[in-house]
Order: sequence, then structure tokens, then C-alpha cells
Amino acid sequence: MSILVTKCHIFPHIYIHGCGWIFISQQDDQLHQCTATFENTSSALVAEALAIRSALLNALGAGFTRIWIKTDCQALVALIISKNHPKDLYGISRDIERLSLSFDCIAFSYVFRNLNSLAIHWLNQNCIWIPPTILSWAAGFNI
Repeated sequence: MSILVTKCHIFPHIYIHGCGWIFISQQDDQLHQCTATFENTSSALVAEALAIRSALLNALGAGFTRIWIKTDCQALVALIISKNHPKDLYGISRDIERLSLSFDCIAFSYVFRNLNSLAIHWLNQNCIWIPPTILSWAAGFNI
């Protein structure tokens, strides 16, 4: 089983969420990683959901069939497990539900943020890229 760890960074005032995910073996070997940037998301919860949906698509494309998703977004894990589809997440959460059916085995769990250090470190080092034009525009917000 591959373990998928997701993490999002929020850039306030510019409505950009930089997200990434790492696939790890049960022996803690990094198998695959990827990132995405989502602009104009309405909330951090939506960005986390978009990250999980993107990670599931990426996992399917990479040929993973058994996956355990760990995220430090407890509210999203609760929504996914309950199969509730709130209005602001309806399409994304339904996509996650449908994509989940494509795996032989899938699990979702919450992990404390301080235990998500591998994902946080990797994201900080490798994946958060914001176009320079947006960075220069955002400089006026002193973020």
C-alpha cells in the first residue's frame, strides 16, 4: 500500500493555495511527488479538497491501486468519510468519492500537523512556485 501525504500552503491576500503530495511506501521510501497551485479558491478547505482530488488523479495515472491518504485537514477527512457533500465542496467531494472507487483499497485519515513534517518540509523545499508577476503584485500586501 502506498501512503499519500497531502499539504497545502495558503498565501493570504492573493487567493493562491500551493499544494503538494508525496507517495511513500510502507518502508518510508519516497515513490513519487507532485504539486499544484490553485488560484481564486474560496477557502482553505476547498484548496485541500482540490489537492486530494488532484492527488487521486495523479495516483491513478501513476498506477497506484492501494492507497492511504493522510492529511492534516481534519474537517475534510470527516466530510469525505461521512460522504456529506456541502454546497461549496459538492463537485469536488463527489469527484473524490467517484475516484475512490477506482482503487482496490483506499483509506483516508487525519494526521496531526506536527506529524506531517515530511510533507511540510518537502513542500517548503520543492514545490511552492508562484509566478513572478503574482509575487510582485502581492509584494504590495506585505505578506
